[in-house]
Amino acid sequence: MLSLCGPGALSAASGLSQPGWACTAGRTVQGPAVRLGAVVLLLLLLCWAQLTSGSLEVVMQGRTQTVLLNNNVTISCKASGFRMLDPSTVGIRWYQKNQVSKAEDMVLELYGDTKDVRQPGTEVSLKRLQSGDASLQLPGVHLWDAGVYRCRVAVPYEKAHGTVLLEVLAPPNCTLNLEQTTEKNKESHSSHSSRLACQCHGFHSKDINRTWVKWNHSASQDEVISEGNWTDPVITNENATFTITSYLVVNSTEDNLYCEVQHPSLPTPLRLNITVPVGGTILITEYAAVTLKKKAQP
Repeated sequence: MLSLCGPGALSAASGLSQPGWACTAGRTVQGPAVRLGAVVLLLLLLCWAQLTSGSLEVVMQGRTQTVLLNNNVTISCKASGFRMLDPSTVGIRWYQKNQVSKAEDMVLELYGDTKDVRQPGTEVSLKRLQSGDASLQLPGVHLWDAGVYRCRVAVPYEKAHGTVLLEVLAPPNCTLNLEQTTEKNKESHSSHSSRLACQCHGFHSKDINRTWVKWNHSASQDEVISEGNWTDPVITNENATFTITSYLVVNSTEDNLYCEVQHPSLPTPLRLNITVPVGGTILITEYAAVTLKKKAQP
């Protein structure tokens, strides 16, 4: 049996050198080596307490992040619970959920000086990682970069992860044109009419809203037009963007008409205006957030 006071017990329990201990009448007396070891251990514990403030947690910037097509984006991922991280002992992995197969594909892996980049251009800053910032930098995003991203952070004895949805938006490019149409009745008589075509293309996501508006002169305010208009089905383009066209029948009494477009990529609604003075020219005006563009047609 191992003695509770003796060389065997000292080696098994503390690992310190035997000369640092002595037994006197059943009591254990600590020597200089033991006291030094206790001081070192206390300093290590205090140092660890300063570096940590609790268990590891990963904090993302909300549930959804949005970015415009072809822009750069930083997908936020902050590790909390540590005041300072040692990059040589931290493991970072970023995953993207495939929108077709729903499987997770690894985007980037970082551990110490080892880096495995699966998606060219992606980056995690080693400098910011020391303060717990494991955010992923994506340059020039494409539509296929959209999806659910998962950030996984691992430190010795702990790991945590968080997810965020990245939405890639493309603003609509809209035009407003006056079209002349010809229809024949049962007696083969032709009738001519005019209609406005408000077309928006190249936008993403699919969520878009168009409203036809006219200026009510008597009330001095806008009035939504609820009749005499329709919209064609949305067309999916080869590059995964969308195109949509709305129409409005024009009569001779309406001279100031608007096509108003709302889309998540637009900070304010886009307005296209057309004025058809009797015997005059057609004036088309586009109102955007901070721009005003005019086109004149004969």
